[in-house]
Amino acid sequence: MMRKLLLRGQRGFTMVELVVALAISAIVVVAAIALVYYTLTAAGQNLAKTEASQEVGYVGFWISEDTQQAQAITLGNTTVGSTTVRGFPLTLGWVDSSGNLTKTKWVQYTIGPGSSSTVWQLKRQSWVGPGNQTLEPTYVIGPGNVSQGEIIIGRNLVPGGNNTYCQKSNYTCDQFACVSSLTLQVTANVNSKVATNTYEVHPRAFSLWSP
Repeated sequence: MMRKLLLRGQRGFTMVELVVALAISAIVVVAAIALVYYTLTAAGQNLAKTEASQEVGYVGFWISEDTQQAQAITLGNTTVGSTTVRGFPLTLGWVDSSGNLTKTKWVQYTIGPGSSSTVWQLKRQSWVGPGNQTLEPTYVIGPGNVSQGEIIIGRNLVPGGNNTYCQKSNYTCDQFACVSSLTLQVTANVNSKVATNTYEVHPRAFSLWSP
């Protein structure tokens, strides 16, 4: 009897037991792969959403900072193909005093196609000129102005319509004049994750607007 039991223990798994074990192992492996795939996908989506939100905030910060100082504001219209972006190029000018030095500064934001036809990039270029120049955006590239360089502040902006644009808005009026603000809408799309925000920026009172 003892010999029979020992011989039975040495025979190993039966075919049925082996098939069941393989099936259970396969289920565990598939579940583990699905979990890893979901984790990586969710992490990628969260990263894309965060990047889109950060880009919207970055664009809003730069334009808000410059617009608050602006004494001269010019809004344009950029059209590429059938897509028109209202308010760009956006040109801002102001007189900047630092110690005994007074200088005129201009900043221009231009938008155009970026890495693909669905997202555009936004560039910021600035110039500094002597303080005796007329404070109008048309003098941005005139004689005596020195370029301070160009940077890209947005690479994944959704152009046109109500996605990315800026416009003049009157927010308070009295019997003498209306004080205007700049309404800025920014929409970014990073790997199909979209973020958007609207900014209401109040420049110095009675800034020179064009148009």
